[in-house]
Amino acid sequence: MFVSRDLADHGISRDRLRRSDIATLGPGLYADRNRDFTEPELARALCAKYSHLVLSGVNAARVHEMPLPPQLSTWDPAAPMSFTTSLKDARPHPMIDLHFSRVEPHEVRTLRRGNHTLQILSRVRTWLDLASIVPLDYLVAAGDALVRVPRPNLEIGRTGAYATLAELEAAVAAYPGLPGICRARKALELIRVGSDSAQESRARLAMVFAGLKEPRLNVPILDEHGRIVCSPDFFWERERVVGEYDGDYHRTLDAIERDRAKDFVYADRGLEVFRLHIRDLPLLPLNAPDDVVMRALGNSRAAAVAQRALRRRTRIACGPTRS
Repeated sequence: MFVSRDLADHGISRDRLRRSDIATLGPGLYADRNRDFTEPELARALCAKYSHLVLSGVNAARVHEMPLPPQLSTWDPAAPMSFTTSLKDARPHPMIDLHFSRVEPHEVRTLRRGNHTLQILSRVRTWLDLASIVPLDYLVAAGDALVRVPRPNLEIGRTGAYATLAELEAAVAAYPGLPGICRARKALELIRVGSDSAQESRARLAMVFAGLKEPRLNVPILDEHGRIVCSPDFFWERERVVGEYDGDYHRTLDAIERDRAKDFVYADRGLEVFRLHIRDLPLLPLNAPDDVVMRALGNSRAAAVAQRALRRRTRIACGPTRS
């Protein structure tokens, strides 16, 4: 992927551009037909040609690896890329979905690779822009992912959260008229530190919208020597109930064995465990209103499974009534 100004650096003449192995993607924008280009590569090339552009929206969210609904999680190279600019006289381009918006310097990140740099909206500003694109549950999931504190044994090189709740609150306050701002305000009230995945976030929301007591998230359970033996996705300490969301990686034989061993640990400590799966949560349209999302999750099988476990433990704790 290269632009006109890169021809000399690549040793490519103007005549060379006419050969069949070079594809012209747009005015002054070229690619090698013998290899697929990636979403960040195309974004960098467009930024190299139009320096006033800042990658935004769903494209920025994917580059930042933020959780998105399945309908938006895969890049379509034929779809225009979302860019934001503050230049009112910027010209339209067939490969660009152009948005005109105020962008503050602290809201832009620069990603460098080779001779090209990619101007991209920060994760916090991208989250705010997603409020007009994704339904409430995935906006909360994206917020959970930003405030999540990484685990030292799982993520090398990152020790802090991508953002704080205070930073998200400040972003919402700074753009009172932005499309989707009401949803962003509602999401702020629902974001929690502790979820390890989007589906864990959605499962938690299902419980909250069903009116259940909110669980603690990934809290370490210690043995008699103070060592961590497990960290359940959901933990109701008083009720002695734990819940686990099992994603695709739980389907391997090794994962099944680990989950079985974990269930024995829970049983030894008098904890009741329930497990949730992807089919326990509804997949909602991108344009689903907030009340529809709340009702669908609150009435989901995930909420019902958690509710049964909590009720069962409540009955056990109370014991049989005496006549």
